[in-house]
Amino acid sequence: MAKSREASNTGRSSAVAHDDWEALEPLWRTLESRGGVSPYQRFDFVAPWLRTVAARRDLKPLVVEIRTDGRTAMLLPLEVTSFGIARIARYPGGRQANLGGPIVDPDLVASVDPGRLGDHLVEIAQGPLRIDGFALLNQPELPDGLVNPLAVMAESRPSTSVSFRLELDGPIDEVLNRVLSAGTRRHLVKKRKRLAERGPLRFGPSSDAAEAAVMLDTFLRQKAERFAALGLANPFEDEGVAGFLRETIVTGLRYGRPGLETFGLWCGDRPAAIFGAASSGHRLSGSFICFDADPEVARCSPGELALVEVIRLAAARGVRVFDLGLGRGPLKARFCKADQPLVDTMLPATQLGGAALLAIRTAGQLKDLLQRDERLIRPARRLAGWLGMQPRD
Repeated sequence: MAKSREASNTGRSSAVAHDDWEALEPLWRTLESRGGVSPYQRFDFVAPWLRTVAARRDLKPLVVEIRTDGRTAMLLPLEVTSFGIARIARYPGGRQANLGGPIVDPDLVASVDPGRLGDHLVEIAQGPLRIDGFALLNQPELPDGLVNPLAVMAESRPSTSVSFRLELDGPIDEVLNRVLSAGTRRHLVKKRKRLAERGPLRFGPSSDAAEAAVMLDTFLRQKAERFAALGLANPFEDEGVAGFLRETIVTGLRYGRPGLETFGLWCGDRPAAIFGAASSGHRLSGSFICFDADPEVARCSPGELALVEVIRLAAARGVRVFDLGLGRGPLKARFCKADQPLVDTMLPATQLGGAALLAIRTAGQLKDLLQRDERLIRPARRLAGWLGMQPRD
């Protein structure tokens, strides 16, 4: 039977390691409702991942609860995975989770001492799971000026990943005028009219689970075709990733709690573009996008047309920050121009963990170098295909 284990009580703070993450759902959701969470650490995103991919890969779930004066100040949802012979704790979600971070109580998180937090984590690492280190990557700033105690630990550094954001900080037409030139806006109006000639256009989030299933099936089919063309293994067919997406998108919507939401730009009875995103109320974070490869549809830039509508809808919902995930790309450069500072917290618990964390950081730096130059990334993808490498975590 899963149990919770209390670590040391150092001064005002204490830590509890929970194996039974499902039992924490009421507390988890209560903290979420207070706003101190990134989109990818919401219960409705993490739970489907742990039930599908993590279970199939034998990744061990762990939730660290940090208390101050006996009250929960922070939850840290993790999974423990193997990196060579080392055991590393990280945020759940693999490549499907763009951002990381704790779930915090806005009123209590300032009382968490970063130095003591590190001591608590190292002590938990010495427990039954025998963790060699913590690789807590791609942590953005918390909303409303809250300080993430992990991000200010001595072991934290600027992330090796890059990300950009769009601040929805004014009337939406002014925001779009700021990021899209007048020429670009005129071209998009013409392309929208051209696309509408092929069928009536409509845009919106999935209206029900059946429509969400159609969008997801379309996305998975297009991704399979894309990876086949590149000569790469399809990660969405690997170890339950498709099952995770189906549970968090389709099943989640059926119960009114999707961990990922799909938005579609429909042309007649077919989706011209599909956008998937995770939301935490204050932030909408893009997870995936695809569009109809029919040349007559693709030439109308349905992906860009859909993004304009997504941004408008996000602003209407009161979202303050919009992003398109990690890395670089033409759409990211066009719509998200502001740098989004990210922090990696690399906390070793053993010498083996220190070596593993160094290797993880070096791999991240190499990946960023490749993404900076398309002349490098294309040969790297082909080499990965020849070697039979999966584009996984």
